Amino acid sequence: MVKSKQSFHNPLFLTALSMVLLTALVLTSLSSVNAATFGDSNFEKTWQQSDGPVSAGQANRSWLWGQTVWAGYEGYDQAKPN
Repeated sequence: MVKSKQSFHNPLFLTALSMVLLTALVLTSLSSVNAATFGDSNFEKTWQQSDGPVSAGQANRSWLWGQTVWAGYEGYDQAKPN
């Protein structure tokens, strides 16, 4: 007779499963946090006019500004320190 393993009661299995579920939850939360909004309504209007049709699949061209809002900082490597 084959004895079935009860892996659901194994502490190592439960720890690994918990970590996988926690990671999935965190990544899901981060994706909604990264959905930034436009900081300026004038630029949002400009984006809607230029890239709105691309986003909606109504234009057969590439993006002008890009698919998503980028709210980051990009350093200028050639700048002299103060």
